Formats: sequence, structure tokens, C-alpha cells
Amino acid sequence: MNDLSQRERKFFIDRYLRSLNLYPTTRNFFRDLTDLLQKENSFSLENKETWFWKSTSSDLYLIPKNSPCLREFRFEPKEMVLKWNGNQKKIPPDLIPDLCPAGAKIRKNGMSIEISEILRQKEIPVPVRKMLPILRGERKVDVICLSLWDPKIGDIVADREVEILPDFQEPGV
Repeated sequence: MNDLSQRERKFFIDRYLRSLNLYPTTRNFFRDLTDLLQKENSFSLENKETWFWKSTSSDLYLIPKNSPCLREFRFEPKEMVLKWNGNQKKIPPDLIPDLCPAGAKIRKNGMSIEISEILRQKEIPVPVRKMLPILRGERKVDVICLSLWDPKIGDIVADREVEILPDFQEPGV
């Protein structure tokens, strides 16, 4: 899109918005958007119908505010199926779906890592991060369900510690 004129860029973005049954951008809004794009920094900008989000190394996301990725997940406990963003996954009965609270961490490679940092590294748009489901087990985050955002991205699964019960003894000891 960098090799397009301003007029062609506006046409391109407006045409895409129309394909989503959304209104085109106003001239002033488009000017603000192109100013932000030229600075090559991360940004989030919104109008009445759409979030425009970009990190320094990602593509520009145009997310309609009525998008399923901005709605809460649905969970069907009988089938143990979690549904979000037009995708679904079957989950084990010992895990509970939830939204990620601020400051939550996941144990990965022997370290506790803030989930917000993982989502930033994976370039999940900020408006989507609040709605991305996680799975909890025993009050800990066990899975970040990234595959429900993009099936090409794998879920992040926490390290699992294997506990040996105190009364366990090796055979023959």
C-alpha cells in the first residue's frame, strides 16, 4: 500500500470497508490515519464503526466494532465446546474458559510470563486482547486460546508440573 497515492489508498480502504458493510472514512479521519501510518509506530485509532490497529511490524487491522472477535466467547458445557470469533474448540473437562484479567501470567519454559506480553509479541490487536479466551485449571492459566483468533497460530499451553505423591515409592525400595 506504500506505493499507492493518497487518493488510491483512501479508495482501497473505503472499498474494503464497504465490503464489510461499513461506511467509508471521512477525509479528516483518513488524514489522521495516514499520518499515523507514516510515523511507522504502533497505534490504535477508531471511528464510529471500526477499530484501526497496527503494531510497528504488523499489517494494518481494520476491525468492525460488531466483529465476533470483540464479543465475549460462548461456552457450551454439555459438549465442552468453546466458541469465539467464528471458531470453536473442544476443551478438557478439568479446564474452565475465562477472560484474561489484567496482570495474569502463564508458566512457560519454567518462567512466569505476563499474558499481555505474549499477546503483544504475537501482535494480537489491542481491542481483541480483552476478549481472547483463556482456559484455567486449579486457579492458574493453562491455555491461551490463540487458535480461536487465528487458526494458523497455535495455542499457548502452560508448563505442567508433575507431582509425585509423598507416599509414592519406587518398586523394590
